[in-house]
Amino acid sequence: MPVASPFESPVEFRLNFERQLASLLTDFDELGVYILVLANAGFDSALWERLADPLQEKYRYLAQSMIERQQQGLLLDDAEDDLQVFRCLMTLGFDNHQNTVFRQAGPWEVQFNQLRSFRPPRMTGKKTEGVSAPFDPDGFHFNKPFLRKEVFWHGWLAGIVHCFITSFLSSIFMGCLCRNPARAGHSC
Repeated sequence: MPVASPFESPVEFRLNFERQLASLLTDFDELGVYILVLANAGFDSALWERLADPLQEKYRYLAQSMIERQQQGLLLDDAEDDLQVFRCLMTLGFDNHQNTVFRQAGPWEVQFNQLRSFRPPRMTGKKTEGVSAPFDPDGFHFNKPFLRKEVFWHGWLAGIVHCFITSFLSSIFMGCLCRNPARAGHSC
């Protein structure tokens, strides 16, 4: 059921967004969720200050768990992209991780996001014919059940029910992906 809007004010939005990230960090022991929270915390020094210790604690737990599973020959069932990113982070070490760095280059704000650099190139070798492609139900899309935990808010917006999903895809702090579940025939 849709809940009260977090869009009452920028302060309210930020509080709700930060609560969602903190909740994801404490409630789930998954590499993808951890990477999502780490990426968002790396955009903002105040949020980093608040989440640095829990992030480091969760990193240690996940790294130890991953090592133990590998030593026991157990399946690592995390998404391959997440495994790659986390392995890079383990090689580097949490204390050597660099948060997003911003600088001005003339009229442009440029950023270096170390965590994003760990992600595989995926689509870079594919030829594109335009800005859209036919829907592939077997490919990645935002109606996947495992993304439900990342729903930041769902409710009425401009007379239509929408879901806002906490996003690692954006290049800005507090970026969310907005999707209309009715168009996809799903609920949030």
